[in-house]
Amino acid sequence: MRDKAASSLIHRTIDGVLVGGLALTVLLLGGRSPWAEAALLATAVTGAILVAIDAILSRRSVHLGGAEWVLLGGVLLGVVQLCPLPVGWLHVLSPQRDQFLPAWQTPETASMLGEWHVISLTPQETRLGLGLWIAYSLLFVTVVYRVRRIEHVERYLRSIALGIVAVAVFGLLQYLFANGKFFWIYEHPFAHTRDAVKGSFVNRNHFAEFVALGIGPLLWWLLFRRPADRAKRSHSTGGFATSSGVEQNVLCWMALPVVVVALLLSFSRGGITASLVAALVAGGVLAGGGNVRGRWIGIVLIGLAVVAPAIAIVGPQTVTARWEGVFRLQWSEIDSAQARTHVWQNTWRAARDFWIAGSGIGSFSVVHPHYQSARYSAHYYTHAENGFLQILLETGLPGFLLLLAGLILLGRWTWIAVAQASDSRHRTAAAVVAAGLLAFTLHGLVDYVWYNPALAGVVSVLAGCLARLAQIAPACAEVSQTRFSELSSFAEPAQIGKSRTVVPAFALSLAVMLSLPVEVPLVTERYKAGFAELAWHRYLILYRQVGDVEELFQGETNMTTVQNWEMCELAGKNALAESTPSSDDQQDEDVENSEQTDAATSVSFVETQSSPEAIAGQFKEAAEKEREMIRYLQDVVRYDPKRSEAHLRLAKAYLRLFHLKQLYCANPMPLSQIRDAALHAGFASVEELRSWLRAAFGDHVELLDRASEESLIACRLCPLQAEAYFILGQTSFLRGESEGTLFTWYKQALAVRPNDGDLLFRIGAELAFMGRLEHGFVLWRKAFACGPWYRDRLLRFLVGRSPPELLDQEIAFLLDTFEPDLESLRLMYRLYRKRYPPEMLTRLQRTYALALRAALSRDEVPAEERSSLWLEAYFLFQDAGNEEQAIACAREAVRANPVSYRARYYLAISLEKAGMYAEAEEHLRWCVQRRPGHRALQKRLQDVASKRLEEEQLARVPGGHAASSGVSVTNR
Repeated sequence: MRDKAASSLIHRTIDGVLVGGLALTVLLLGGRSPWAEAALLATAVTGAILVAIDAILSRRSVHLGGAEWVLLGGVLLGVVQLCPLPVGWLHVLSPQRDQFLPAWQTPETASMLGEWHVISLTPQETRLGLGLWIAYSLLFVTVVYRVRRIEHVERYLRSIALGIVAVAVFGLLQYLFANGKFFWIYEHPFAHTRDAVKGSFVNRNHFAEFVALGIGPLLWWLLFRRPADRAKRSHSTGGFATSSGVEQNVLCWMALPVVVVALLLSFSRGGITASLVAALVAGGVLAGGGNVRGRWIGIVLIGLAVVAPAIAIVGPQTVTARWEGVFRLQWSEIDSAQARTHVWQNTWRAARDFWIAGSGIGSFSVVHPHYQSARYSAHYYTHAENGFLQILLETGLPGFLLLLAGLILLGRWTWIAVAQASDSRHRTAAAVVAAGLLAFTLHGLVDYVWYNPALAGVVSVLAGCLARLAQIAPACAEVSQTRFSELSSFAEPAQIGKSRTVVPAFALSLAVMLSLPVEVPLVTERYKAGFAELAWHRYLILYRQVGDVEELFQGETNMTTVQNWEMCELAGKNALAESTPSSDDQQDEDVENSEQTDAATSVSFVETQSSPEAIAGQFKEAAEKEREMIRYLQDVVRYDPKRSEAHLRLAKAYLRLFHLKQLYCANPMPLSQIRDAALHAGFASVEELRSWLRAAFGDHVELLDRASEESLIACRLCPLQAEAYFILGQTSFLRGESEGTLFTWYKQALAVRPNDGDLLFRIGAELAFMGRLEHGFVLWRKAFACGPWYRDRLLRFLVGRSPPELLDQEIAFLLDTFEPDLESLRLMYRLYRKRYPPEMLTRLQRTYALALRAALSRDEVPAEERSSLWLEAYFLFQDAGNEEQAIACAREAVRANPVSYRARYYLAISLEKAGMYAEAEEHLRWCVQRRPGHRALQKRLQDVASKRLEEEQLARVPGGHAASSGVSVTNR
């Protein structure tokens, strides 16, 4: 009896640890926090230790249904990726290593970097990934061991159902009363709470997937009718819920609508679809078992009562715009920006290079940029948005086969548990569990939900329940319910299931003991990393607020400019939006305002200049902000010293602070000139060089040493940090390295990121300064070809650098060097037009007009786009002062798209200016019919009509003229 009481206490403790630990993991930013990872690791270890203790005391074994081979295979794969291997083995298992890391093979630089003897390109992330995989495995084993009766499975299902209700309620409150911060107190640098219901999750897709995992258990709890003695047995087995009608009615009319509203307001198409799949599977099984019993009408009414308010809150247009592509089954509309498509294509190319053993668990974010041929936005992807592809890249073919084996196991368990179950109770529970796992698998096709520890922890519990149901359910067909209860309470599990593989108590305890050296240090590290994450987020928030000192092209020609980087990016987005053809409904909104804007751009742009005192104050403020960011980054590396990105950011911050201090020192030379002077001075030793640097520039040259040290640390932690190699090249002269070694560092940076436009331009600028103009221009052309995002940044930096007298040469240089396409010419002309009058832009106008003519010569151009192109030509000819050609272009725009409001309006304005009042009146009347309530438009129509009448009256009088206007009128 004492052993039985101890075992019962252990079992209850296990339940509490699992439920409480997973709840805490979900609470800590939905698993996307080091503290959440620490909570999950601690939960898995604690539960496994309790299982090992109970197994030894009760001499119980555990059946894993074949999953032990998948779990061990994952552990073995992670260990292989982390173990140092001979060079010959690395050439076979990771053939791309030499292509990625040439500097690690070159003697001059390898002496600093050391040797790279592991498969993983991100060993710290791989170690964490291995620890999390072991944690998921321990959770799975713990649940399989703990579940001995169907009541235990139902207890976990109720816990998950309660969890999604609680998170949904909190999410709705946080969304409806949002201040932008999570829990109303925590500011996240990249996410806020105003755009969607997220609950405690940073990502709305992850919140929706959490609902998808629990929607089946919630429906089961609300609709499943248990046997008459269910309530009695629930109390006797320690269940924390009853099945009274009152309870079910309250939950049915309150919990389900709240969860559905929260799900809809998440605006997650993938999550909502996955939830719908889970609900259909669970609902179908419940209906097939006769549990719904004619309550479909009530459920439908609840659904209508929920969907209508949700649509009213967000507006029908928002719902239609987001779901239109899904309803049409058009992937091009669903992924309108082609973001996921490009990421998947890049990931597939990378996976083909690392198919043997993978690039390392957690390495996607640093491997993917190498294969990113073009960049279309400012976003960097931390995951592949497809679990299958990311696993194939990071773990190679072995990991992908393990994934398929795991999915086959889940399918087999589902078939056994559902098809061979003797009663609806076991069959329904198995189907509900399988529905959540199916939703999780399907959502992984379009998102990275598999990499969220909170979601993966819940999935581990569900998988353990399914594995155990596959063992329990068939036994019920052979033994009566009463007899089975006795057996399940006192007999060994070997008598119940049909699994051939048995893990005895000793082996189970040994496995737990072997996992402790990996898991326990990780718990401590992730706990400390939580404080590093707080400092990291503060740094990112400050960084985005103050911008950076033109980090892209810092230090050389931009030594005197401080720009707000966010405003630069925003301007780029606005430029793209202005140049993108839109529908007439969107264009109708503010045509008169855009006319004023176009007129304003026709005025010569005068740039205001600040006083020297104001500029000095700005730079001092920027330096203080830079010091504050450095303090945050120092806190990050203090708590998490193996975070390579933090070391790289710290190196860049030191370098920016050096440039700011250098502006106001006695010798305000940029770093490239300092390096050039040091290389040509021929100092006898490094000590002599450093003495000269301190004497010439001051003590702040030590910032260069710090930047070099932090960059070196970043490279040693992760060899794919391209910017770290660039900084090592910039500061190579401090170590007495030759110019050839500098080129080695730059080649290594480009080997890691061959399509990084920022890096290509900066290295090209370095080569141009060193006299290698042709090599520099080649890199600049390649940078310009790296996607529209880089093209915009390059143009915004280069346009207007020359004095006015050299403007034509500058334009010719840009046109000859980059050969810009129509989209780039649009931006170039807009940027130049803000600085200079149109008569100084003749060369650019000719090139722009030729590009427009080429675009209009294509036969497949849609009517709306053709009309917009003609309008571009209209404004271009207006700038050139050719009003006749401008009117002709506007007429072509109307002919291409007769229902275009903009085309008709601008044509009417030009016709009015040219004195063609009758034709102008015709187009203005059409515009007024489209916008009958627009007073300014109506007044303009009246004015034009008056002028037409006046013209007609004067035309009847021989020799008549418009004396009041001073413009002669001829009879047409």
